[in-house]
Amino acid sequence: MKKILLLAALALGALAVSAQSVGGGRSSGGNSFFSTEKADHGVTFGIRGGLNVAGLSAEFQKGFMEAEDYSMKNGIGFNAGINVDIPIVKSFYVKSGLYWTMKSSKIEYQWYDKGVGYTDIKLNPMFIEIPLLASYRYDFNEKIQLQVNVGPYFAYGIAGKWKDGDHDADNYNLFSKTKETLYGRTYETPKIMNPFDVGLNVGTGITINRIFFGISYEKGFSNLAHKSNDEIFEDIKSIKTHNFSVNIGYDF
Repeated sequence: MKKILLLAALALGALAVSAQSVGGGRSSGGNSFFSTEKADHGVTFGIRGGLNVAGLSAEFQKGFMEAEDYSMKNGIGFNAGINVDIPIVKSFYVKSGLYWTMKSSKIEYQWYDKGVGYTDIKLNPMFIEIPLLASYRYDFNEKIQLQVNVGPYFAYGIAGKWKDGDHDADNYNLFSKTKETLYGRTYETPKIMNPFDVGLNVGTGITINRIFFGISYEKGFSNLAHKSNDEIFEDIKSIKTHNFSVNIGYDF
């Protein structure tokens, strides 16, 4: 994943250099690496949308010797939201917004013997997310701007399902209790995941004529594994998210 992020960043850099040669000279005050001049405009709003490649990392209970039987797989999800850029000086912004993001993933668990029996569990947690990023900006000219972003994000799970591929009936809510009726009796299963997540977001992007192209990587710090009676999660001490995103957007 780090190699993908590096290659994408290099591609964006090459695109920026190419765009600079096409777009002409730099704007006034844009020659320095870091300009403390007043920004050319005020707060800017934009829309963003893109693709997520998300996954989970797990820490197992002390003394558990079968961690190799668990395989954490990445999943494909989507994100969309409103971006807010708040200029402090010409080369430094605060970047925030409000996003809906799906961080799908999959857990494969060898429950009997390798190659004989396994459980394929799909999770599609959906979060409302607020980033709070320090954002370096460099203006190549009046129409082209490079940005490099780093800072925390805060997310809260609002929806999502746990889907057991071997049992069609096992389709539980991730962030709330689920009621099931079996043979005339109603059972209540506990929630699977804790809803609150906080982590680090690192990314880069380029804006050309108000159109934004960017990439980012998120690493969650919160333990999302809720104490559960499920036999698969009882061996897992913690579960944390990671997510690679590719985005496109428009600034108004």
